[in-house]
Amino acid sequence: MNIPLKDCQDIIDQIQSMREDKRIDKGRGNNVKSTSLTRYREASTSIVSQAEKHGYLSEKQAAYLKGIVMDYQHIQRINARYEPEFREEVLSFLENIIQYAETRGNGLSSNQVRDRAEQIRDDEYFWGAHFDSTQRLLTALRRKGVKTGTLEKRLVQFKRKTTGV
Repeated sequence: MNIPLKDCQDIIDQIQSMREDKRIDKGRGNNVKSTSLTRYREASTSIVSQAEKHGYLSEKQAAYLKGIVMDYQHIQRINARYEPEFREEVLSFLENIIQYAETRGNGLSSNQVRDRAEQIRDDEYFWGAHFDSTQRLLTALRRKGVKTGTLEKRLVQFKRKTTGV
């Protein structure tokens, strides 16, 4: 079933607001720097463009856009709770991980961790998913025999705080 555009204006306005948000990462699509918000921005642009052209949204498209808005608002709420020094604490931790990997990693790449640190430094939104590359790097270091226990415990603390749990 199709929903007339006038009945979806609120969700379209919320999507437009999200698309204009300067704190969303600058990556594109499958770029290593992209996050779900980047992909949402691209998908929602296409859906809204088609809706404006045809004058309606399908129920499935409307539900998808509502899900995007809910996820975006959740990420905004998580970021609003961070104390001012938290961003610096996370940056320091990620830079420590990068240095640790470079000195003990025997060729392991820390580029994804470096990209996430850059996003945080640029005052973009960040949340638990931003630590996935750090977890992969720590796991690879541990497999090479490097002791990462303390770093992994700290990573778990950061992930908890940045997932809204």
